[in-house]
Amino acid sequence: MLWEGYEMETGMYQGFEYGIVFLEKFQKGELPYIWRAEFFGAFPAVDLAMLKKGYPVVYYRISDLYGSPEAVSKMAEFQSFIQEKYKLAPKAILFGFSRGGLYALHYAAKYPERVTSLYLDAPVVDIYS
Repeated sequence: MLWEGYEMETGMYQGFEYGIVFLEKFQKGELPYIWRAEFFGAFPAVDLAMLKKGYPVVYYRISDLYGSPEAVSKMAEFQSFIQEKYKLAPKAILFGFSRGGLYALHYAAKYPERVTSLYLDAPVVDIYS
């Protein structure tokens, strides 16, 4: 399947959709990858810019879990799965756009050793706001 002109592979993991976009010249295990914590495809400028630099882009659609402990647990299991399946680097760059900021912040707080950096764009940091 194509996404914005790039090859994309999709699948299901524990009942939720995931996808990965990467260039053919991608060197396994070298660069961290961009992990779009929520809303993959919305406002894709950052995703496209990072793809052009050679970074794979990953998403795991666990919408409506709002960065809860259940979401963080599912994310940890998914990260192990995706890294093994695609031979990705041991750390991700988490991209938290809007409500995806809840996922990114809560995940990075619990698993700082699995995240190289955060890119937050208008993040929701308080679910009650």
